Amino acid sequence: MKTKMLKVLLVCACVVLVGVLAYLGGNIHTITVTGDFVSEPKLQQNAQECLKSMLGRNYWATPERIGRSLIARCDVMFYSSTVQYHFPGRMNVNVLLIQPKVKVINEDKSCVVIEDSAKRAKLNEERCGAYVLPELIGTEGMDNTFVQEYATNLVDLLQEVGLKYKRIELKGEKIAYWYVVTLEDGVLVYLPSGTDARAKVTLLDAAIKGLNSAKERHSVIDMRFDMVTYR
Repeated sequence: MKTKMLKVLLVCACVVLVGVLAYLGGNIHTITVTGDFVSEPKLQQNAQECLKSMLGRNYWATPERIGRSLIARCDVMFYSSTVQYHFPGRMNVNVLLIQPKVKVINEDKSCVVIEDSAKRAKLNEERCGAYVLPELIGTEGMDNTFVQEYATNLVDLLQEVGLKYKRIELKGEKIAYWYVVTLEDGVLVYLPSGTDARAKVTLLDAAIKGLNSAKERHSVIDMRFDMVTYR
């Protein structure tokens, strides 16, 4: 009877010991941050600093949302993150950053970088310079979500066909917006708003290839109407 009791106590002690060791092994001592930090490498270090308060916490008792919340408040360029805990004591955080396609320059040289209408961030002049992007010029570009969506879609389409450009400028009034795209070689392309951007860019690509083949050059390609005109 005593032998059986000792065995039971020994098993219980082992279970408790394993539990204690497992709990202690959950104490976070290493935090690894990954993400696309090419434009601003220092943001990786910033994220590491923001997560310092997680060191020493036990991940068995710490919901992943706490780490995600710390990252979300850390920098305007961070819009999401995933957190994974690994035994013993390791925390891996992958930060998803805004991937801007255009930027709007303010009078004070700060800027708003925009991926789409839901992913945008205001940066100071120094940080703004780290992002080499086409400029979206025109005050409506700051707040008008339709303009932002059209401009970022236009960027994607121009890149898709391999057309290089410098900036996109918004022209006209609210009821009749149109866009001026300055290509890398200085050619100005006039595009209408509210039309099928893909169809217009496809037509533009074909028009430029035709001009190159004929060894013709024009300073303006106007695509706002049914027919393409050149000047």
